[in-house]
Formats: sequence, C-alpha cells, structure tokens
Amino acid sequence: MLAYFLLGIIGIIAALCLGLLGWLVYDRYLKWLEANRRANELLRSVLTREQYRQLKRYGYLDIPSPHDPGCIYRVPQAQGLVGVIEQGRRKASTPLHYKQLKKEE
Repeated sequence: MLAYFLLGIIGIIAALCLGLLGWLVYDRYLKWLEANRRANELLRSVLTREQYRQLKRYGYLDIPSPHDPGCIYRVPQAQGLVGVIEQGRRKASTPLHYKQLKKEE
C-alpha cells in the first residue's frame, strides 16, 4: 500500500516537472519569435525595399564601398564570410562573427 502511495507521489512530481519544463521551453520559443519579429521590423525600417528583398531572397546584402566605386561588400544574413567583389569578380572573403560586431558597437 505504501509503495503505491510513493509511486503516486513520484508520478505527480514527475508530471509537475515535465509541465514546468514544457512551459519554460514554450516561453523561450515565444521570446525567440518576438525577438525575430522585432529584428525584421528593424531591418525593414533601415534597409530600402530592394535591399530587404535581396536579403530575404538570396541571404546576403550587397553594400557598395563608400571609398571604392568598383568594390562591393557581400554581407551574409547569418554568420559567415563577407565577400569582397571588385569589378564583378570575387577578390576576398573575411569572416564575420557576431562577437566582433558586438565589440565594435
């Protein structure tokens, strides 16, 4: 009889733990969705319509160099390499890490 009682208590504790874990995962997911929504909103407000379309369609954004008219920087949407394109030919790639971006701010 005591064994059934203990099993019942363990079952209730396990169910509460699983419920709490599920709630935490769901809460993080909702926060992630909200952060992505705000990030897209910010992108739309900063980029032109064509730039935003290019970023979403191809996963990168071409930025003309302010110093060299024949040079374009191809910036990826996600972490990766920033391509340097001169006269239509890819010249070099430099790594882009989010940690570097945070340090520059």
